[in-house]
Amino acid sequence: MMIKKTMIILLLVFLLIPFFPYAGSAKDKSKDWTIMIYLDADNNLDGAGIDDFNEMAEVGSTANVNVVVEIDRVEGGDNSDNGWTDTKLFYVTKDLTPTPENALMDLGEKNMGDPDTLVDFVLWAVKNYPAKHYLLDLWDHGGGWQGVCWDDTNDNDSLTMPELKEALKTIRENINRNIDIVLFDACQMGCIEVNYQIKDYADIAIGSETFVPGDGCPYDNILLSLTNKPSMMPNELATEIVDDYIESYSDGESDPADTPEVTMSAFDMKKTGRLTEGVDELCMLLSENTGNPVTNADIWRSRNNAQTFTVGFVPSPFPNIASSMIDVYDFAYEISNKNFGIDQKAKDKAADVIGNIESSRIAEAHGPGYPDAHGMTIYFPNDLTTEYNVDYDETCFGKDKYWDEFIHHVNFPPDNADNPPPTCLILTPERWENIDGSSYIITGSAFDTDSVAKVEIRIDNGKWVTVYGIETWSYEWKTSPGKHTIYARSFDGTGYSTISSVEVNIASEEKTVNTYTQNILLSVVAIVTVLIVYGMIKRKC
Repeated sequence: MMIKKTMIILLLVFLLIPFFPYAGSAKDKSKDWTIMIYLDADNNLDGAGIDDFNEMAEVGSTANVNVVVEIDRVEGGDNSDNGWTDTKLFYVTKDLTPTPENALMDLGEKNMGDPDTLVDFVLWAVKNYPAKHYLLDLWDHGGGWQGVCWDDTNDNDSLTMPELKEALKTIRENINRNIDIVLFDACQMGCIEVNYQIKDYADIAIGSETFVPGDGCPYDNILLSLTNKPSMMPNELATEIVDDYIESYSDGESDPADTPEVTMSAFDMKKTGRLTEGVDELCMLLSENTGNPVTNADIWRSRNNAQTFTVGFVPSPFPNIASSMIDVYDFAYEISNKNFGIDQKAKDKAADVIGNIESSRIAEAHGPGYPDAHGMTIYFPNDLTTEYNVDYDETCFGKDKYWDEFIHHVNFPPDNADNPPPTCLILTPERWENIDGSSYIITGSAFDTDSVAKVEIRIDNGKWVTVYGIETWSYEWKTSPGKHTIYARSFDGTGYSTISSVEVNIASEEKTVNTYTQNILLSVVAIVTVLIVYGMIKRKC
């Protein structure tokens, strides 16, 4: 009889589990990771694309990890796996071959350089293969700030930086979260301009400062590590990818062949704002004296002594980019430590840039061919006539920061900047932060080569209000529930800074309390029900 009563009570508790808080949520049913590979092999990398697909299939998806691929191939490629040439979707399982009959879906010919193609792929993957974490791998040729994913069949179209930003923005608006990791298995995508472009829609960016060999990332090693420990957090997986990549080109194995000229790094996108602000302030301070022959010579000496990157194969859409990319950290180090003609304020700011790179860098590794690589490049052409590309001005970094003006000031004929604009940065809250409470202290920083007169803030479409403080400032915001955009700008007496903004969500206090109360009441009802039934059983017995 006692066993019977116990079984009845356990059955009742099991039936009442859904009434307890957070029970049976959709998130609990998701896998740990979904790896989404946007594999654009519609060019001379067709054979390399198939090789990498086969590496993924050496491990494949598991009970905790999804591996999904959208692959586009080129006509006249390596003709393996039935030689198909259009675009197909695959759910990669162990030992799967990329043949048409193994595809989940035949999409026909897709333009991988069209941002809508990228959006459709990611939204499909998230909907059909939900997970706690997402990695998006952009696989193809890369040109740094000039773009990624060139599609030969579609007039050599590519994803430009503005298009990539809009695609990631659309994805976030639809899935209501950032992509955990954006991995660029493509040349030269480890640059400050790319990170600045995607910082609001990805948590971590992984890329190389230099070329990526045709063998690309070692997907078999990466997926083996992840599937053996699917609970990896994004920072941990990012570090694994960086380490596995460099090791694969230095382990003495023939496949892939070792090469000393490899780099890879991972950066925390939440810290990109402070990093790029520091670079902005540094180039403004330098620009005030670029017309001085001694200062100008020291800047060029620093630029030429900094680690520069070259590639053996540069696709025709972006000539000269290789020799125009230098390591940001190494340039700042040269400015800070090896010049007598540089103002001390600029030297101190260069030291700050070094510190910001170190604090935002999650992982970095490089081969012996690039001893002074530190994980991130910046565009610094030697000559405005032959190397400067005006498309740079259309990147977010080019629009928001003073670096492009600095390039013009320091190049021949050099001149001094006339009153560079001030800067302004919101430090807290972070973008997309969920905030509780009826008030919140917004904080930030402002800078000018001379002095900042005031800092102003605006909530949504409200009026601009002057805040407390200048170089470090704060504002007590009386919040209201819902989604809001915070704007901030500084004024130096002549002009305003670029506007800094963040989007946040203010939780409804009433909703929070009501949800908590509802959960408590449901729990009480469940417990009381169990006790009543137990009493009835006891009386009958």
